[in-house]
Order: sequence, then structure tokens, then C-alpha cells
Amino acid sequence: TAVPPTPELATPTPIPPANTPTPLPLPTNTPQVEQPIQPTNPLANTAWTLINFGNPTLGLVPGTIITAEFSPNTITGSAGCNDYNGGYTISGSKLSVGALTSTRQACDELVMQQEQNYLTALEDARTYLIVGKLLYVSYVSSFGPGTLVYGPPGTPPNYVIPPETGPTTRSETISGNIGPGEARQSFINAEAEETLAISITSANNTAVFSVSGQSDHVIYAREVTEWSATLTVTQDYLVTVTSTAAEGSEAVSYEMIVSLTSGS
Repeated sequence: TAVPPTPELATPTPIPPANTPTPLPLPTNTPQVEQPIQPTNPLANTAWTLINFGNPTLGLVPGTIITAEFSPNTITGSAGCNDYNGGYTISGSKLSVGALTSTRQACDELVMQQEQNYLTALEDARTYLIVGKLLYVSYVSSFGPGTLVYGPPGTPPNYVIPPETGPTTRSETISGNIGPGEARQSFINAEAEETLAISITSANNTAVFSVSGQSDHVIYAREVTEWSATLTVTQDYLVTVTSTAAEGSEAVSYEMIVSLTSGS
């Protein structure tokens, strides 16, 4: 019996695939990195000439010029004979100077001793303060505490800068808030033979004050809560309130009483 031939199946026409949508990339939100605000540096890009060691046992050798120039991170200058340089940092009113290096030129013995005293005082710096055209750098060294007083470049050594005009105060109560690394300043114009008395009160007694003369550059009181003296110089007296509280502590309120009594 003959077997009928198997019918040939037609090849199916392929159906084109449906257009598959290309997936869109998910939006990428690049997080905005917040740049920290850099604290300002009042010393950066300033230049000064030393006019006083602020220590009764030290004086400037005639004919010598001591300078200090601050960049944002380094201090350079002349120590009277040799050039010096080093790094420094500030935190509020606090100043810290690293080890200083200098050239090795030899000079007169008195000049070399003065240079060593200056570099030692600078390395032992504690605080700084810019008032008008003056820079005050306090230090505590092996030869005692003091304050380096600088004036504008070219100021003659031991030059007495006339006092700035300030309010005449006979009795006043000054109130405010003070925190770590902050400073509050007041000028008291007083005459010789007057008695200046200052006291300050605050929580935990963390607010203290210092007193310095604007003409004779003498530090009369440093970080105290009570002080009084019969004055011998007619001038403006700068009263600076600071805090002894640990960094990170909250600011506290203070009340400072200033009184002037005519001498007998």
C-alpha cells in the first residue's frame, strides 16, 4: 500500500519583537558636601615692629629692630640680629607659636641676649590682642611674664604711642556675656593719683579681666576678678574680659563694676 507523502509545512514568518523601551537612568542626587567655614585670622598678612618687651627687666638695645610678619600659618621676621621663622596657631584670643628656627649670624653680646629673650618669649606666647595700631602678645617665660608690644612697621623702639580718645568714666557697671576664646574690651580714661578699682562677678567665677596701659604698655592686672591701684600715669587703660572656662562650655553672663576715686 502506498504511503501518502507528508505535506511540507510552511516556514512561519518571524514576528518582529515589540519595541522594548530603554530604561531611563535613575537620577543620581549628588550630595552637596557642606564646606566648613574657616575661622578668620586677624593676624594673617600683617606686619609689626616690636616697641616694648612689656617686662620691667627687659629693654630694647638701642639701634636694633625686631619685626614680626604673619602669614596665615607662619611667622617670620628679624630678631634684631638673625632672621627667624616658625609656625603658629590661634584659637580665639589664644596664640601658640611652635619652635622657631633662625639664621646663625653673630652680633654683639647684648644683641644676642636680647634676641634669645625675644625668641623665648615668642615661643612662650599665650594670648594676642590687636587694639588700634598695636599688637599685644602675652607670654610667661623663664625670666617672668610680660607682653610683647608691637606697632606698625617702622615704629621706633620704645616709642610711646599717644593714647586714643576714649570715654571718660568715673563710675560704671558693664554687663555682657563671655565664652571660651572670646574677649570683651573697654577703655577707661584715668589720671595720675586717681584710684581705679574693678571687680567682676559671673557664674562659677569664670569671667576674669586684665588691665593694660595704652601709653606705657604696662600690664597692671592679668586674669583676675578684683583689682585696685592708685595710678601713676594719665592715660587710657584697656580692660579686657576673658573666660577661664573649658573649651565647649556655654557663655556666661558677667557684671563688672569700674570706679575711679580722686587721690587724696
